[in-house]
Amino acid sequence: MRYVGEKSLSGIVSRFLSISRWILLAAMIVGVPLEVLVLFHRPEEGTFLHEAIVYIGIPWADERSVAYKVLMLVQTAVIVPALLILLRKLSDLFGNFAKNELFRKKNIDLLNAISKLVLVISAATLNVMALFIGLVLLILTAVFRQGTELQTESDWTV
Repeated sequence: MRYVGEKSLSGIVSRFLSISRWILLAAMIVGVPLEVLVLFHRPEEGTFLHEAIVYIGIPWADERSVAYKVLMLVQTAVIVPALLILLRKLSDLFGNFAKNELFRKKNIDLLNAISKLVLVISAATLNVMALFIGLVLLILTAVFRQGTELQTESDWTV
């Protein structure tokens, strides 16, 4: 299987990421208002929403402090847009790979933005693995920067 070029793994990944972005957006349109509702309002017993929340096992809003509620909303306000942007940038990057455009300045910019988004998400979620991945992506950005310089020199030589 080919990794770059038309009908390659990169093209498949690009399409998958694009579809995932739209699914995440649809889920967030429903999920964020539901989160606010669960955090700040306890539905009456016997209602469908009450039974669904009990079934899922979400803690009730009145069992949490105001600071916790605000922290959850701020975390959602940071993570959701960052994930949507991250999926878009990843889709663009793999789309460029599918077009056989590997060592180009736009890919360096995309990788740099992706690494910073991963670092933001790792800070918002306190996830050490995401922090590690963000740092590896920063190193990969430097590698791509060097590869782009070599590709540019090669293009001028030929």
